[in-house]
Amino acid sequence: MDHGTLIAVFVVIAAIAIVLQLLILLGLYLVARRIHGEVSETTREAKQRLDAAARAIAAPFAESREQIKAVTLNVAEVSRIIRERTSSVDDVLAEMIERTRQQMQRIDQLISNLAERVDSTAGVVQRSVIAPFQEIAAITKGIQCAFDFFLSRRQPSTVREATQDEEMFI
Repeated sequence: MDHGTLIAVFVVIAAIAIVLQLLILLGLYLVARRIHGEVSETTREAKQRLDAAARAIAAPFAESREQIKAVTLNVAEVSRIIRERTSSVDDVLAEMIERTRQQMQRIDQLISNLAERVDSTAGVVQRSVIAPFQEIAAITKGIQCAFDFFLSRRQPSTVREATQDEEMFI
């Protein structure tokens, strides 16, 4: 596997990781948008109830205490609902953050494992495919040199030339 192919493989892996991150972030955005809608709805309900309470308070104080007590109960209920919704929103966000962190760890582990496998595969290819080809090329070169030597029709060398050749190698 040549260098360009390895780079292409890693680029594809990185692209897949980026797409996965995009999908995770899109999921986070959609959940946050849904939560925002629920909070807006709760706020609208609270505003309606508070408006009702304000009108009741604005009414003459001469009305009975029972009506003031009902308004106080409505305000307390609205406050309780807001606290519950806020708490549930916090829980959902904390869970989303934890799941996102876990998914990011899984993606990181997956990419690390994949890089290790690609590296070991490249080593196996080097040892099992390229090395035999190099050996075959060396044998072919040796055979070619032998044919060149036997077919070159050289004159038998003299003792002097043989001595000079040996001195050159010493």
